[in-house]
Amino acid sequence: AVYEKENKKLLERTKRSEEIYKLSAEVTPFGVHSNYRAMDPYPIYFTKGKGSKLWDADGNEYIDFHMAFGVLVAGHSHPVLVEAMKD
Repeated sequence: AVYEKENKKLLERTKRSEEIYKLSAEVTPFGVHSNYRAMDPYPIYFTKGKGSKLWDADGNEYIDFHMAFGVLVAGHSHPVLVEAMKD
């Protein structure tokens, strides 16, 4: 009962991710570029990250416990790294 309740809330909060998934699935297997990101019924599409936080296409905020395959050391959008990329 808890899973169903929480899953329903997630689906209600992520309508834009569902839309993006439908478009992406037309041209990309599973709608993502890595089977690790494939989720049922659809993946969450993130639009930005800063420090330890991520925001999805619907504007929901998450704490990134996975740290995107490597940003663990510096976090998302670390100012020093952002400036270095601009140079």
